[in-house]
Amino acid sequence: MSSGAVYFVADSDAGLAGFASYGPPRFASITAETELYTLYVEPGRLRQGLGSRLLTSVLEDTRTQYRNIGVLVMKKNPFRGFYEKNGFQAIAEATMDLGGFTEINTVYQRNTLPTAAVP
Repeated sequence: MSSGAVYFVADSDAGLAGFASYGPPRFASITAETELYTLYVEPGRLRQGLGSRLLTSVLEDTRTQYRNIGVLVMKKNPFRGFYEKNGFQAIAEATMDLGGFTEINTVYQRNTLPTAAVP
């Protein structure tokens, strides 16, 4: 297993357009073999397919090492549907203490292999 995070960056002539990262699971609620830490797209670049391309890069990079990937998504995140549309399934909820307040997260997980190749 990798000891650190792996990053993907999408840039353009205007600068940073988005990024994604993954690595070893950091929370007990992530039971998958690896965790998607971040997936961010600059607000002016939303709905142009950049998030999907970044996610595809992560999945292609992980599929030779890991069978599945998990992600924590705040329940109030308006982009939760992105994960569902891209094959992630909600498997649990997790409360996270953020020092003075708590957030409720949905734990999503999906296979990294193409559906036909999943054993």
